[in-house]
Amino acid sequence: LFVTGSMVPPNIAGLEVVDLAKPLSQSSATVRLINLSPDAPAVDFYRVINGVEAIIDGSALLAFRQMTSTANGNLQFTELPAGRITILAKKANTQTVVLPPTQITFVPGEVSTLWLGGLSAAPKLYHVKHN
Repeated sequence: LFVTGSMVPPNIAGLEVVDLAKPLSQSSATVRLINLSPDAPAVDFYRVINGVEAIIDGSALLAFRQMTSTANGNLQFTELPAGRITILAKKANTQTVVLPPTQITFVPGEVSTLWLGGLSAAPKLYHVKHN
């Protein structure tokens, strides 16, 4: 359960998320992405691997309180390769960077949630591991 929003203007609400009992794959990381920045625009989350930037599956157009939505049967989660990966967020459908590049290390078989938090003036990517 996340408590989301801001005190000014008052916009506090809970956001319930359900974790997976097991990863989607033992050879990759299982990841959920959420936009929890109350004043950030809708974002597209990107991953950069070996200099190649691509939108993370199911993470385009995520407005405040929205999370990954994929067609893999586990609607809140997607897979990312194991290893050290750069994650960033851009204003949806633009090249305007909202979240600067952040390095995250993913472990095979790991289930985790990444969320964009804080206000848009100083956004941060948070990472919590579930297993």
